[in-house]
Amino acid sequence: MKKKSNLLLLLLLPLLTSCPPSLDGPLFDVEEFPYYNKMLWFDLEDGLDLTLSYGLYNKSLGYRGSSTSDKFMFLVANAKDPYQSSVRYERIYEVPTPNSQHYWKEPRNGNGYTYTSEAKIHIDSKYFNSDNDVFTVVLAQVEGYSPEKNFYDSKSLFYYSGYVDYQPFYYYIAEDQTVYVSTYRERLPNYSASEESSIESQASSSEEDTISTEESLESSEEELLSTEEPLESSEAVA
Repeated sequence: MKKKSNLLLLLLLPLLTSCPPSLDGPLFDVEEFPYYNKMLWFDLEDGLDLTLSYGLYNKSLGYRGSSTSDKFMFLVANAKDPYQSSVRYERIYEVPTPNSQHYWKEPRNGNGYTYTSEAKIHIDSKYFNSDNDVFTVVLAQVEGYSPEKNFYDSKSLFYYSGYVDYQPFYYYIAEDQTVYVSTYRERLPNYSASEESSIESQASSSEEDTISTEESLESSEEELLSTEEPLESSEAVA
């Protein structure tokens, strides 16, 4: 995904937590979204299948942890900000060890990052609902790992500074249960509809203001005429 085309830009963004962005930790790209304004659509009951190309460390720097005991995995949650303490992540793919086999290489001549590994994941329909419009996929090293443990909180994911990458996905559910998904909210069909509604609302408000102003002017004219009539009557008596 092109979001990795210039990781140095991440250093300029405000930090969401005390964990700084890392240039040597996990990275992944979503093959179905090669650029930001791409959009997919599918039936709600089918869910969404994604192909993730990934690496756990920068090949040129080498892996600095334990290749067998460190546990990495892909997780998903109904949230845009993965740093929220209340977010609960579900494990959807556990990265197999040894970790040393999963790495990424820096782009050469602007051709993008290359990865040694790939994961096929499925986002169940339960992660698409009318009360929300975003879910996030996270690749992280988790603290407190257990083979039987399927859910982790944000503290478990961000325990290891810098060892995380994530991608939010925005979605819209149409009346016929077709789900539209994009990494760019403005690409969704309901975004333009909401913009038009806002414009119509503003236009309607402007028309009401104009009518109100015209009525106010008419009222002022009537009051002025009402004031002039008694004066004319007094002049006739004199």
